[in-house]
Amino acid sequence: MTTRPSKRRALAKSNSPVIVLVDDDSLLRRALGRLLQEHRLSVISFERPSEVLLSCLPATNAILILDIYMPEMTGVALFRELKARGFNAPVILITGRRDALAATYAKQIEAVAVLYKPIEEKDLLEAIGQAVGRSID
Repeated sequence: MTTRPSKRRALAKSNSPVIVLVDDDSLLRRALGRLLQEHRLSVISFERPSEVLLSCLPATNAILILDIYMPEMTGVALFRELKARGFNAPVILITGRRDALAATYAKQIEAVAVLYKPIEEKDLLEAIGQAVGRSID
């Protein structure tokens, strides 16, 4: 009988990515941070895009999870600024708004996925799996 690896093991490979989470909603940020840590992923979270721009992000093996609509700038504008500074990482966009702009933004920056709040655990883990190029059972 063959056993399938758990989601936690599938994500917790030796080269697990560092998740850079940026969302102005503190409750969501904490909830997603806890969820990702339960899956043995490292998480760095920020409330504001300006904090990200002033920080030292991991040079490699990172995944960005960015809220599209934030007060200082959009997650898309933040992604473009990071990319202009040489930081290149796959991005997952999240939003509470179901509007046509979300899909347009995702195409413009080649986002792995757009996830709508409330975010389902399965959808988030699947998007992260796509970003790192491996499936999650």
